[in-house]
Amino acid sequence: MDTFIARRPDGLVFDKEKKLCVLLEYTRAMITNKDWAEKKEQEKNDRYSSHLGFIKHLSHREKSGWEASQTNFTTGVRGSLHTNQFLTRLESLGVKEKMHEKPYEKERSKKLSLCRT
Repeated sequence: MDTFIARRPDGLVFDKEKKLCVLLEYTRAMITNKDWAEKKEQEKNDRYSSHLGFIKHLSHREKSGWEASQTNFTTGVRGSLHTNQFLTRLESLGVKEKMHEKPYEKERSKKLSLCRT
């Protein structure tokens, strides 16, 4: 039981309307070979499979209708990532395409104003 509780995801998303619980996991991995991201993805899926199974079992037993899933975001330690996969996963969480760049707009404006002075 202690191991189960000690393993917790980086974040949780709850959608009451859709009765959906999503475990979020962000990982930085060493790029040791061409399938580094897939290996880390499987490792994270294995790590939380018992959590997802427990939530699904409890939901079924209580007839609550809730579903559970997991969304992983994996980047290389030097910032490399599979861009399409990353964006698709953001969109699966309801982050619309036009929102992808918003966090960077303010920072970009700041840097441009510094260059002009």
